[in-house]
Amino acid sequence: MNINFNNNQNRVIINGHTYDVPNGNISIVNSKIFVDVKEFTVNGLDIKNNIPKTVNITIEGNVNSVKCNGSVIVSNGEVHKRIDCGGSVDVAGNVDGLIDCGGSVRIRGYHTGDIDAGGSVRTR
Repeated sequence: MNINFNNNQNRVIINGHTYDVPNGNISIVNSKIFVDVKEFTVNGLDIKNNIPKTVNITIEGNVNSVKCNGSVIVSNGEVHKRIDCGGSVDVAGNVDGLIDCGGSVRIRGYHTGDIDAGGSVRTR
């Protein structure tokens, strides 16, 4: 799973756990969160939540790109490049880029770019 943020106030919810993370490229490897290849900690504590293979993500803030095998919700922000996921996509803001997903797509803002979805597509 990879997420690339592009603003300063980023909140990501991974399978129900909420994290305020800095800008950068976020990855989950061996159930640990990394930001720009550096392990992400909260108050100096290691984060290990036994994150399963299917990762569902909710993002609060603008994001450049997301790649994961679960579903993606961008609840307060925009997508500027790409979402590639195995589940559904739900974006509250605008999308300027490609969406490739295994499920359905819902975009409440404006959309520019291609959509390849395994389910229904609903845009503004």
